[in-house]
Amino acid sequence: MSKFSKGSVWDELGFFMHTGKQVLLRLNAGAITWYERFFSLDNSVRAEYFRDIGIKYTKQGRYVQALSVLEGVVEAYPADDEAAFHLAFCYLKLEKPLAAIEILERLYAKDTQDGKVSSILGMAYIQTKNYEEAVGVLSAACEQMPDNFNLNYRLGVALDNLERYEEAVEAFQRAMKIRPEEPRVYRAQGFSLEQLGKHDQAVQLFKHAAQLEDKQQVG
Repeated sequence: MSKFSKGSVWDELGFFMHTGKQVLLRLNAGAITWYERFFSLDNSVRAEYFRDIGIKYTKQGRYVQALSVLEGVVEAYPADDEAAFHLAFCYLKLEKPLAAIEILERLYAKDTQDGKVSSILGMAYIQTKNYEEAVGVLSAACEQMPDNFNLNYRLGVALDNLERYEEAVEAFQRAMKIRPEEPRVYRAQGFSLEQLGKHDQAVQLFKHAAQLEDKQQVG
């Protein structure tokens, strides 16, 4: 059985419809028969199809389905970094952060300036309470990409958990400037300010977060 047959029956049906179209496009008068051409398609064709399906499922939030497809693709083609990243994201969403970290650390070692990998690796470290590691990855990424909201916000979360509240406030302030309509960053900064004894400022931030949420619900 193919390594890429972990998907649903509908995924398999979609693959055969896809490859059937490819065969018909390539056939010519002197070619081998349709049957021979169709069933001689190698695994790279299947891998490409299921890779795209797995990434599509991930972006749709269908993480269980995506996982079942992408595991086979990454097993067969471990050098496919895009498939590996989406597999790691699925692991993270399905509460398997250690499996996600194993993949993300490999990707991060290959390119420490990949903001997408840095951000998700930082999130995985936060989920596993490895806050020092999260700060290391996210701080370096913020220096490279200072206008990235997720990097700054997650850095603030990691710093707050390390009780480095003043630094957390600074990170949240940077995130706030990037996305001034994001309620969670006001609330997160408010909690850090509370720990610094700045109750009045914290209350104002909590109120503003609530106002933004009300506005978004109405909209």
